[in-house]
Order: sequence, then structure tokens, then C-alpha cells
Amino acid sequence: MSSDTLIAHYFYIQDILINCIDCNICVKECGFLQENGTPREIGDTWCEDRGAGSKLCFECNLCGLCTAVCPKRLDPQAMFLTMRRVAVELGLGEFEQHNTILNYERRGRSDRFSHCYLPEGCDTVLFPGCALPGTRPDTLKELFLLVRRKIPNLGIVLDCCTKPTHDLGRDKQFHRYFRELLDITRQYALKKILVACPNCYRIFSKYGEGLEIVTVYELLNRKSYADILPIIDKGRVAVHDACSTRFNSGIQDDTRDLLGKMGIELKEMKHRRHTTFCCGEGGSVPFLRPDLAKEWSNKRVNETDYYRMVTYCAGCTHLLRKVGQTDHLLDLIFFPQKTMSGKIKASISPITYTNRWAVKRWLETRFSDGVSGTRRQLLHR
Repeated sequence: MSSDTLIAHYFYIQDILINCIDCNICVKECGFLQENGTPREIGDTWCEDRGAGSKLCFECNLCGLCTAVCPKRLDPQAMFLTMRRVAVELGLGEFEQHNTILNYERRGRSDRFSHCYLPEGCDTVLFPGCALPGTRPDTLKELFLLVRRKIPNLGIVLDCCTKPTHDLGRDKQFHRYFRELLDITRQYALKKILVACPNCYRIFSKYGEGLEIVTVYELLNRKSYADILPIIDKGRVAVHDACSTRFNSGIQDDTRDLLGKMGIELKEMKHRRHTTFCCGEGGSVPFLRPDLAKEWSNKRVNETDYYRMVTYCAGCTHLLRKVGQTDHLLDLIFFPQKTMSGKIKASISPITYTNRWAVKRWLETRFSDGVSGTRRQLLHR
């Protein structure tokens, strides 16, 4: 990386270096900062060493809690992501532990698992993300069929938004991969993306130029879908907000409205909405520091008062199930009895790959009208 680029990055983080007052409010909330100091202290050391010791920034979950609680309205999360990008440019951001998540992402873009189904007149597609088709294929099918009854020309795109590459600081690769998705939306005149994954929502909202991004939770919360919601009325659940949507009150409201309409009483945790805790999965930290990831998971479950958790992120559900009863909101909507009785089963690797392939085959055999194909096939038509 040129000295000019390093200087540009230095000025990008100077807001933290100059204005952080070392109040320790963010430090009190975060195990990573408790180990390493305030954002200003970390930033000072990083600049003095010109990016040396870059592994440190890959131990931050990039969850944004530090940003949410900062009394000076600073953004340490952005600083740590910038450090990751610089580390990659300097050749200091390659860790073999990340191969697992990068290979997972690569498979999501591959011909084996990617699939686009765009019926005639399609301008809206469901983009379920990577985790939902693998862990909950039946739930995804129910969701797609339901929304398609309301939106007959609804399409679906099985693919990866490439957030792991984004969060690992591999900026050039991310923009190349995500640009392919944007090229497909433009080539086929797509206007609206329905997302089920909070991470996909964040990526598409930030980089999906000209597209309308709507969560399936907002859609299901509309009056026209009221008749499909089951009435459960069995006790209380603690709602876990995904950290990738901590600053989006609309998603937080929609998920709570849906639970309320089903007759479920909500137990709000101390850290919720914009101050929610990360489940531990953020920033691919579990691959380098599983102890820090587990610390976040334990902090999350400790605020539930032993109530079962409900969340709207398949990744959060997977990780939090290791420490306490956690259900996905869509399972609760489409399979309420099995979910509330604890009989709903989410698949784990390697079965998730079998499920993703099976969902793709289901789409290929059931829906033959319009345009179908892999990412690569649609790009080269």
C-alpha cells in the first residue's frame, strides 16, 4: 500500500484519535475493548506501528455497540473495519482460520448452490441468504409459496451477499462479487429485494444502488398477511435483535409487532434494539477468538431470565442455541406447534449443504417458466 493510501486511512480514523475522550463507556460493554483499551488507544498504537499487529482488529466483532453507546457520536466500528482493509492491502490480513467462512461464502456463489428463478414480469425477488435455505429449507419453502400467492410474479435468488468478504476487509473482492449481483438485477430489471437475513439487509441497503430493500418481516406485518399468523398465546419470549440491524427501528418494531399479533408476551432484555449484544458470530471472530465469541453468547443468554429467545437471524439462532433455547421467528410463524414444543430441528453442517442443493432442485423442477439459472449463467446470457 502506498504511503498516500496509508495517510488517507489515517485521516479517516482521526475523528476517533482526536475526539475520543477515553470515557470507557464502550469499554465497559465490550470484552474486546477490555482486553485492548479504548478505541483511541488502539487507534494510536495502530497508526504508530503503521498497521503492524493487525490481527488485533480481526478480534473485534464489528457489532457496533461501541458506536451505539458513544456519547461523542463517534464510530469505532468503522475504524476497526478500516484497519482490516488496510491489513489486507498490506498483506497482513490473511489468516488460515478464515478459510472456513470464505469457503462457505464461495460455495454460496457457486454453480452448485446458486440459483435464480425469475418468472415473466418479475420485478421483485426473495433473497433468503445463505443460512436459511441450509438450516430451515421447509420454512423457506413455506415463506416463498406464501409470498408468491400475494405477489404472483415473485422470483427468488439463492446466492450469497458476500458479507464475510466485506467484513474481513477484502474490499476489492467484495465489490467485484457484489457487483455481479447488481448486474443481474439491472439486466433483468429487478426493482425490489425481499430479504430474510439481517446481514443481507445491511449489505443490500448500503450497496444495492437503486434497489428497494424490504425485509420479509415488514411484509408479513402488513394487514394483507394478518390471516396467516398463528395465535399461540403461550407465555413470554425474550427478543434478540441482530447487531446488523441495531440502528434500524423499523425491523425491530416489525418483529415485535408480529410476535404481539400471535399473542406472545415479550420480555425485553436490558440490551436491546440499538444497544443489543452481538450473538458472538459478528466479524467472523469465532474463527480467531472463540473465547470472545462465547463471552458474547453468554452475556446475551444471561439477560433472558431463562425465557426462550426468539430472533430473526438464522446465524444468531444457530450460535445462541448452543447456550440457551433460541427459535427463529419464521419457524414460529410457519410451524408454531413444533417450535413452541421444542421439536423444530435446524440442520447443521454438512447437512446444510444437502438442504441447499435440495432447495435448488425443488425450484428447478417446480418452477420452469421465465428465466432460471446460476449466477454465472444469468450473467453471461
